[in-house]
Amino acid sequence: MKSKNVETTLAGIASWNKHEFKTTANAYAENATFIDHSRELTYKGRDQIIGAWEELVTGFPDAEATEMRTYDAGDTVVTTFVGRGTNKGELMGMPATGRRVSSPICSVAHFDSKGLIDREDQYADAFSLLVQLGHAEAPVQK
Repeated sequence: MKSKNVETTLAGIASWNKHEFKTTANAYAENATFIDHSRELTYKGRDQIIGAWEELVTGFPDAEATEMRTYDAGDTVVTTFVGRGTNKGELMGMPATGRRVSSPICSVAHFDSKGLIDREDQYADAFSLLVQLGHAEAPVQK
């Protein structure tokens, strides 16, 4: 039996995959904090969090989270997943490359006493994403 927090997490990912961001944001407290550690960016409140998701989907209109694994730690849910998408739009000021990418991501979501996410820390490998997009070169192995 899944906990309520895990169910909320999975429902949020399902609505995120449909790009129904207002529905997804209902799982977050009004003043929630979302920290994108790969870019050292912090978003405060539902509107800024939705804006971050919309920016990502501008770059990857077919963005989706796949291969989810959740780990229930009471008021914290850790989720690992693979983010996939095709870069068809500008991303972080860089032009679209048309390339398909796949990137492992880890999210640590803390839930408040009302069962809403009040803080989410997300970790992704930005360098490998840039390599996949052709904006960086992987070091040569000797």
